[in-house]
Parts: sequence; C-alpha cells; structure tokens
Amino acid sequence: MLEQHSSDPNFFQKCRSALKLTPTVHGAKDRRFQWLSEFMQENDLSLSQMAQRLKVSAATITRLLASSYTGNVEKMLQRVQEYRREQEGKAADKSTEARPTR
Repeated sequence: MLEQHSSDPNFFQKCRSALKLTPTVHGAKDRRFQWLSEFMQENDLSLSQMAQRLKVSAATITRLLASSYTGNVEKMLQRVQEYRREQEGKAADKSTEARPTR
C-alpha cells in the first residue's frame, strides 16, 4: 500500500471513497443523547429496556450513544425528545397530584 501511495498521493482518499466510510454523523455531546444516557443511569435502565421504550433495537441505542449510528439521526433525536417530553409530563402530573387541594 505504501508503494501505491508513493505513486499516487490520493491513494488513501480513493480507498476511503471506495469503502464509503461514513464519518461520525452526530456527536454524543448532543444534549438529547446526554439526557438519554443520564435518564438510563438514573432509572437503572438497560440498553434493551430503553430500546423497548423507544421502539428501536438495543444496537441502535448503543450506536447512538457511541456516535456511530449511520441511520436517520434526526429521526432518532426526535424520538428521544418526544420520549423526554412524555417523561417530563408524567413527572409534572405526579407533582400536581401530590399537592394538597384547598
């Protein structure tokens, strides 16, 4: 390979294109993925349990949190956001129920 690179300086770029390597499509630093990770830890949820709640595979959750998911990231971000809203709504309902009525 080094000999080919010597004769063609663009050899590695051509190889990368030929393999169609996909760069990281998102960062695990996205606040929604951070929330997902924290939520799983706080609620002692496994990857499989969280995947069931989001209606995806455990492998998808793993890839999302590792920033290696190559599917429709925006769609997954929306799912995480919707799930978060549901959970926050449930928490708000519980706090309202806990308040004494006058």
